Amino acid sequence: MWRESQYNFVGEFSSRRLWFNSETAVTACARGDYGNKMRNTRDIGFEKEKEVVKYLKKLKYKILTTNFKTNFGEIDIIARQGDTIVFVEVKYRKSSYSGTPQEAVTVKKRQKIIKSAVVYIKQNGIKDDIRFDIASVDDNKIEIINSAFVLPEYLYYL
Repeated sequence: MWRESQYNFVGEFSSRRLWFNSETAVTACARGDYGNKMRNTRDIGFEKEKEVVKYLKKLKYKILTTNFKTNFGEIDIIARQGDTIVFVEVKYRKSSYSGTPQEAVTVKKRQKIIKSAVVYIKQNGIKDDIRFDIASVDDNKIEIINSAFVLPEYLYYL
């Protein structure tokens, strides 16, 4: 049962009061629960991206760059397949409890990828066709969803 006397008032954030139980926090820090969870999630993401890179190479893609960062966001993999530049977003899910990996690429995430892709296209003077794919990764397989979303028409003329 939660009792206010067990916690120290820390402050307010987004009109919510924050309470802190120093005993629990010290125990969590000593076990490394908080930091390791974040680090492991990031490590798993990089590991899955490397698996997708290997898989794309087997499919005869030429990897141009990975983890391309802009002010708008990041593109996991940029590759070339024939005459087409392919922007690949890698999504991994351990289970389908929170949805499929491709469902995790929201409209907002797609917009960030598209804006970052426009930056890459302009920086490198790309005139080739482009495509946006999603690499859906679960524990057993990698599935590439070709043309998962498209560049809006008004951006073709930039």
